[in-house]
Formats: sequence, structure tokens, C-alpha cells
Amino acid sequence: MSVILFALAVLPTEFVLLSPSRCIFRQYILPLIFQNQCPSAGIFSDCLCPACGITRATSRLLHGDLDGALAYNWLAIPVVIGMIALAVINIFRLRKH
Repeated sequence: MSVILFALAVLPTEFVLLSPSRCIFRQYILPLIFQNQCPSAGIFSDCLCPACGITRATSRLLHGDLDGALAYNWLAIPVVIGMIALAVINIFRLRKH
């Protein structure tokens, strides 16, 4: 997770915006959980999936653009806070050993 945060913080936001649109949630996570029987077409038909835009929002947030992050997906804020908290906890655990 630290690598993801670092990459999104270093890469310009425009790079993330122009990259090919591949929803990680729909393309990889749901099929992994449901053994390639992804139910997202039925669950999220005619609406956005709850994870839609989190990568772009995280990139904006890590570059200091809170309004841009909120425009993509407000869930990026707790995701980033959780990822940073886990990174800090792991650093303290490594230093302890």
C-alpha cells in the first residue's frame, strides 16, 4: 500500500487522469472474490460503483487538491487516512523489532 501511495503522490495527477480507464474494483477485486463470476453488472447497473474514482481522488488528495478529490469520490479521504495509518503502524512495528 505504501508503494501505491508513493506512486500516486509522485505521478502527476494528469498522468492518472489520462491513463486507460480500468476500474480495479470491477476488473480485479470482484472477479477475484466471486471466482470470475463478477456480479457488478447487476449490482451497479445504471449507477456508479462505490469505488469509482477513488484512484483519481486519491491522486488529487495527495497533491493537495481536496475539492478535486471530493469531486471524484469522497471515500478517498478515509481510504488515504487508513492507508497512512497502516503504514505508520507497520513502521513502528519494524522499528520495535
